[in-house]
Amino acid sequence: MISLTMKHFLQGLLTAINTVNKFTVIITLRADFLGYLLDSVQWGEWGELLQKYSPEYITSMNRQELKSAIIDPAAFNGVKLKDKLVDQLIDDVHKEKGYLPLLQFTLTELWEQQKKGLLTYEDYQEIGGVKTDQNNNNIIDEGEENAIPCETLIQIEKLWRNATDNQCGWYGKDNVWESNCQLLEGNTLTTILMYPSDIPLLENRLDYCKIKLNTKPLL
Repeated sequence: MISLTMKHFLQGLLTAINTVNKFTVIITLRADFLGYLLDSVQWGEWGELLQKYSPEYITSMNRQELKSAIIDPAAFNGVKLKDKLVDQLIDDVHKEKGYLPLLQFTLTELWEQQKKGLLTYEDYQEIGGVKTDQNNNNIIDEGEENAIPCETLIQIEKLWRNATDNQCGWYGKDNVWESNCQLLEGNTLTTILMYPSDIPLLENRLDYCKIKLNTKPLL
């Protein structure tokens, strides 16, 4: 379900596309979300626009391209990444779907750890790395929740709140179970994304993050 705010924004964008001369919109979309855009019930004219204007498909980066994307911007700003760090970053993200946003966020967090223009594997470990699921079993085992950066949890929360009229977040009104989030059919981010056994672990992490950041985020 699309929020009312999002509907107004998308309708305004469509109006501009159809009526304003020399107006160009560039939209980037992950391949696994393409099906949603083609849903005429939810997205209406957007699916028709895809048929009118053929998409430009971009394939995933290979290992060398990923390496350049990591080290070149840093080198331009006078910062060097140790080879072990670069190799580990690529190993951790290359097999994940939609890994570029994850890589971007990790590098942003990592940037704050630089010392005298150098980033190391130890810095990467300090921020928890890219992968939380160290056992590769698709659940969060006890202790793995500590590898989730607090800033990541809060940023996810803010993005969902902004896109859903402040209705959807990790918590509902009073706890993780009670929510007026229509987009998630009454669930919270916690209950929709986590296995039941994961939920107490995530709650503990959210509580810790509120204390650590000395703030009162919308958690």
